[in-house]
This record gives sequence, C-alpha cells and structure tokens, in this order.
Amino acid sequence: MHNYIPFLAAVTLVLVISNNAGSQKPTPSQTIQSPTSTVSLSMSPNPAILATPTETALQTKLVLLEHEVSHLNNLASGAGAFLALFLALGTAGSFYSLYHFERRTKEAHGLSMRGEGDAQKRAAEVHQGFLEGSKTTLELVNATLTLAKEAGERAAKFLEERAREELATLNTKAKRLLTEVSQSNDRALIEKEQSRSKLRSLAQKIGGFEINRFVLPREFKLTPSCFFIRGMDFHLDQLFEDAIENWRKVAEDDSAEHPLRSMSWYWIGYENNNLGHFLEAVKNFEQALVFAKGSRIYELKRIRLESRFFAAEPVLTVISQIETLLTEIDNDTECDKEELIVRRRKTTITLGNLYHVAGDDSRVNGNHEEATKYYTRALEQFERVAKFEKWARFGCGEALFRLERTEEAIALFRDVVKQDAVAESIDRVEPRTKALARATELLCCVRVPEWRSQILSMHSQVVEALGYVGEQLTVYSQIQRRNVTKDEFKKAIRRLEEETVKG
Repeated sequence: MHNYIPFLAAVTLVLVISNNAGSQKPTPSQTIQSPTSTVSLSMSPNPAILATPTETALQTKLVLLEHEVSHLNNLASGAGAFLALFLALGTAGSFYSLYHFERRTKEAHGLSMRGEGDAQKRAAEVHQGFLEGSKTTLELVNATLTLAKEAGERAAKFLEERAREELATLNTKAKRLLTEVSQSNDRALIEKEQSRSKLRSLAQKIGGFEINRFVLPREFKLTPSCFFIRGMDFHLDQLFEDAIENWRKVAEDDSAEHPLRSMSWYWIGYENNNLGHFLEAVKNFEQALVFAKGSRIYELKRIRLESRFFAAEPVLTVISQIETLLTEIDNDTECDKEELIVRRRKTTITLGNLYHVAGDDSRVNGNHEEATKYYTRALEQFERVAKFEKWARFGCGEALFRLERTEEAIALFRDVVKQDAVAESIDRVEPRTKALARATELLCCVRVPEWRSQILSMHSQVVEALGYVGEQLTVYSQIQRRNVTKDEFKKAIRRLEEETVKG
C-alpha cells in the first residue's frame, strides 16, 4: 500500500493546480493595455465622472493587489486541501497497513499456534513411541537377564557339582595314599620314589583345585587330608612356612581325624627342628602326643627327647630318659609287636648316638677311660640293630674307630657304609638329606686310607650339595650327632680332614 501513496499525492497535486488555474481571474495585462488606455472596471463606471490619471493608477494597483491576495488565498486553500488529502491518505494508508499487519500477525500467530500444536502432537507421538519402545526394550532386557540368570544358575550349579565331585575324588586319593605307606614310619611318604611321585602328582592337582575354587560360586574348603598332602609337597620344595601353614590347618582342625592331626603336629615339629627352632619343636611333638595312640607314642617321645638334646640339654640327662623309654617299649604288651620292634630300633640308634656324644665329650676332656666306656655302650646299641638300619652300621664303624679297632672300622666303611651313603643320596631328594649322604661318603674316604685321594673331590661334592640347602635350614651332622648350621657343618668337616692329614 505504501507504494501507492506517492502516486496518489502527485495526482492530487495536479488536480489542485488545475482547479486553481481554471478559476483564476484575468491578469491586469488582459484588461488594461497601458496606463493611458481605457480601463475596464468590474464595477459600473459613472460616465459622468471621468477619473484622473492618478486615481486611475491607484485603482489599477488596488485591483492588482486584490488579484494577488485572491491568488494567494487560492494557493493556500489548494495547499491545505492537498495537505489534508495527503494526511488523510497517509492516515488511511497507515490504518490500512496496520489492519493488514494485524491480520498478518494474527495469521502468523495462528500458523505458529498450529505449528506448535503440530509440534506438541509430534512430540507426544515421539514420546509415546519412545515409551512403547522403552517398554519393549525393558521387556527384552528383563527377558534376557532372566535367561542369563537361569543360565548362570545352571552353570553355577553344574560347576558346584563338579567341584564337589572333584574335591571328593581328591580327598579319596589323599586318604588312600596316606594309608598305602607304612603307619610305623612318618617319613615313609617321602622316602621312596614311588610314594613320593604319587604325592607330588596329587599335590599338583590339589593346588590346581585350590586356585580354581576362587572362581566357584561358593567356597570349597580343602579337606584335612588334602591340606596335609600339600604341606608335604611344600616341604619337598623347601617352602617351610607354606608347609607349616598347611599342616597347622590340619593339626588345629577339630573335625580332622586324630591320627592325621598327630602326624601334622609331628611334621610341624620336624620342620622346626630343621629350622633350628628346637624348643618349639619339643612343644609340637608334645601336641602330637595328645592325638597319638599305640606304638606311635614311643616314636614321638623319642624325637621329643632328641630335640631336647639338639636344644643343648645335657646329654647324660637325655640318655637316662631314653633308657627309660626303651624300658617302656620292652614292657609294652598291648601294641603290635612288629610296630614295637620298629620303634625300639629307632630309639636304640638314638641312644647309641647319645652314648657316642658322651664318649666324644669325655675324650675332649681327657677322660679316656670314661670315653671308652661310652664308645663301648654306643657300639653295643648299634650292633643290636645294624642288620636293619643303615645309620646303625655307620655308628658301628665310628664306634669301632674310636675304640681303635681300626681294621674292623675300615672294613665296615669300605664294604657297607659307603654303599649305604650312596643309596641314601640316590633315593632321597631332600637337599639337606643329600648333603648328609655326601658328608657320610666323605667321612668314609677319610676313614679308608686307600680312598683318601678322593677327599678333595668328595669335599667339593659336599659343598655343592650344601649349596642346595636353604639358608634357614640346619643339617644333621654325623660327627656331632645333632642338627647344626651350614657353617658349623662345614667347619666340622674341615676339622675332620685336618685330623686325617695329621694322623
């Protein structure tokens, strides 16, 4: 609309000007030719009166002024009309524009409202669709979780059943292995290659089960028999703390069978003896006695007394108690006779060793008569069981040598003791036992003159064997008849070699 306003204004102006031009009176130049010519007046002239030239000029000017005033009035009226028309048209245009603006605004508002309504409708549809989709998704998720839960429960139940079956199988094998070995010898389980191989194989399976049980749905505790087998396996690997920990689990388990608890306390004491904790070992063997019965009681009493000797209790005090123990064994009428024989042999060897130590002490103190007495008693004890025990044969050789029955001693070392030591080195896998066997071979070379050229070589083998013995462990010295540190063991061997060179 605004584009038509200038055009209308121009048309109006033209119309006004044309109106003014049509109503304009004639100019003076049209009615008056010259100042001297006849003047035509609008009013009727009086013919009787003739105007003078001056009056005529004034009248002419008056007429001209009236004409100018009229002209100006016409112009003013036209301009006012034009202005009024222009303002009217502008106002009309503004109202028209305002009307159209409001109409367009209403239309835009309507469109906006319809658009907002459509948008809300679409949003509602999307939201409804989302809710429906979410509901469907949740149902699918719940269904999936339910299936997964059921599958997990089935798998857990399956694993639990398999684990229970496997544990029962391991427990059965462990019990069977423990019953296969001689019950009269606590060390039988690891002394022979066949039983030792079974033990290590079973221990690996038990170890694998113990690792896998951490991923099982519920905790499965190993049985006492399995713990005991694991302890023996750790012992063979010189893992002393682990071995004692597993044995202690059995020893302190009220549900475990008494024989197995007694055996566990025995091995804890044995390990403490190896570690040089002799007084602690004495307590462990006393605990083993609580759960022991039959002839096993005598073996526990024997090793407890031996541990007290290791702990520096006077040798003569221990000797008297060992003699009392032998009397108890001889007077027993309830235990199995074969088992009593085995217990008596070991106790006899221990008594022979103590007599030999007492003889060494007397010899060092210069009391040769008393030394001879004790060496003789030691020889008597060793000879009683020499046919059955290799270490008794070694004891006989040493006692004969101290009693200066040299030829007999040399023959025994050459023909019997050396072979026993070699067999011990082959059969046993424990590093400290191998070191003991090598040291016995070295002592044989020292005692047999024709073998003395091998002393240096055997000394190197002993040192090599000692290298495999854990630094925490003690080694049983055949010279001192007790457990000593590795350094003391080496010094004793060196003194023996020096005595041989001087002799």
